[in-house]
Amino acid sequence: MLYLYGESSRAEFTWTLKKSLESRGIDGKKLFVKAEKVPVSRMKVGSIGFEAAIRATGAKLVIADTLAFFSGADGESNEEFQKQLIEPTVEIAERNECFILFVHHSAKQTQGVEGVYQIRGGTTLSGAADVIMRVERCKNEPPDSKRR
Repeated sequence: MLYLYGESSRAEFTWTLKKSLESRGIDGKKLFVKAEKVPVSRMKVGSIGFEAAIRATGAKLVIADTLAFFSGADGESNEEFQKQLIEPTVEIAERNECFILFVHHSAKQTQGVEGVYQIRGGTTLSGAADVIMRVERCKNEPPDSKRR
């Protein structure tokens, strides 16, 4: 598994991820984390760095956190977004025989809105996805709960 991240410091992220894996009995030895000292422009989808990181690790599962960081697109709901992110992602996944999962935040105003419509990027993004999973914290769970 290759986890590409772009929003927090490497030390903070690695500590959080390893603790999460260990608490579930998962060995993190096959986990590759990449982001430190790599220019942002070299890690966008469609760039040399993005695909090179996949090839170098041989990862079959690639998690890119977040979609907005790795897309390089100005917006998330137009044809340009489709060309800049979705089409190259499909091509990279096919060439490298891997599954690419993007972490993506929901829209701000989601009260009373059905799940699939809470995704920023609307039907351009949800229509192109093979899988959409929504993750949220369980309400009223204590901070030490494994359900949070």
